[in-house]
Amino acid sequence: LLAGPLRALAQGPDHALCFDTCDLVDRGLVGGMDATLHGSATCVPETGLVCDGSDDGYADLNDAQLGGAMSFEAWARWDALHSWSRIFDFGDGPGDHNIWLGNYVDSSTIRAQANKEDGGWVGVEEVGDIALESWTHLVLTIDEAALKLFQDGELVGTADAGGSTPPLMTRANHYLCKSNWDTPYLEGAIASLRAAGLDAGWARLAASVCVRLGAFEWTRGCSLGACALRLRVVAGDARRLGARHAQ
Repeated sequence: LLAGPLRALAQGPDHALCFDTCDLVDRGLVGGMDATLHGSATCVPETGLVCDGSDDGYADLNDAQLGGAMSFEAWARWDALHSWSRIFDFGDGPGDHNIWLGNYVDSSTIRAQANKEDGGWVGVEEVGDIALESWTHLVLTIDEAALKLFQDGELVGTADAGGSTPPLMTRANHYLCKSNWDTPYLEGAIASLRAAGLDAGWARLAASVCVRLGAFEWTRGCSLGACALRLRVVAGDARRLGARHAQ
């Protein structure tokens, strides 16, 4: 899904799911994290994975190794604010090797958290702004320096990671729309999800350039790849734009 020189920046895990085309197969460079729908979860073409908030309406991804310095990227939509509902939650149970992103309690703000290899955790909470029934682009980056959350190309939260990242390991649960804790399920939709060992600065650049060039509608879905291809066609000078936004 990444084009040209951007492909060379992929390091370690690389997984991508294009729910907007109802493709449940992982199309990343590494692949293998195919999705299985459960309960009331459905896939709607040109929308994506749709969860109605009812119990057992979620998707589960095949197990794969995740960890280290990584970026997680999603196009998502909340249709209601259920307490602690998740876009994704990867882990071995509650408080056990979790990496997750969802809304903070039942508010219109976001929380993201990761358990680290040193036994601690790092997270941001009450950041960003959720507009119900509106798509938003989210990029979560984690490295030894910091956990950062970007929403629609803007940095909305950062936390000191204290020199440790999530351990590289295969977790038991890779949930979309569902928590590893006993909390309500997501009522909303996910158009795409990407988990990759990418350079954090590149993820910031990609999120910023895509949104600031008005790419919202046509990049929703597997957006980083689509944006890279589109920039080459319509901008003709992606390197200059990228350098400007990376500063």
